[in-house]
Amino acid sequence: MKKLNVFTTLFVALTFFSCSSDDDSKKEVDYSALIIGEWNFKSQAVNGVNEEFPDECHKDFEYQTYKANGTYQQTEFENHSGNGCEEVTPSIGTWSVNDNILNLTSNGEGFIITLTKLDENTMIWDIDFDYDGDGTLDKYTQELTRKN
Repeated sequence: MKKLNVFTTLFVALTFFSCSSDDDSKKEVDYSALIIGEWNFKSQAVNGVNEEFPDECHKDFEYQTYKANGTYQQTEFENHSGNGCEEVTPSIGTWSVNDNILNLTSNGEGFIITLTKLDENTMIWDIDFDYDGDGTLDKYTQELTRKN
């Protein structure tokens, strides 16, 4: 009988400890709150292959801003005159997030973007579009870091 009590006690103890909640490790990410702020461009890839930015103006000066009111702006720079990067008309639009899907409009065009990572310092997102104009969809990935 003592063995039965020991096994029963051991079974109950193991069951109790093995059924503890894992909810703490599976907290939902509040993408809408995390995305608010200014984000610098860090890197980009096409179909998993790193791709250089078209010019130093894009990587070094341009950034995206997501505001709490759902507005979006990409501050843009170009080197038109050959005298360095000059700010040009920004791209503007709206944004909303549903789970990890970012719905973005920019200059009247809509984009559906998958947020693969978003935390206090890093945003990585993917979008499928024809990056190189060959008629085939490419997986375009960008990594951004928080500016402020």
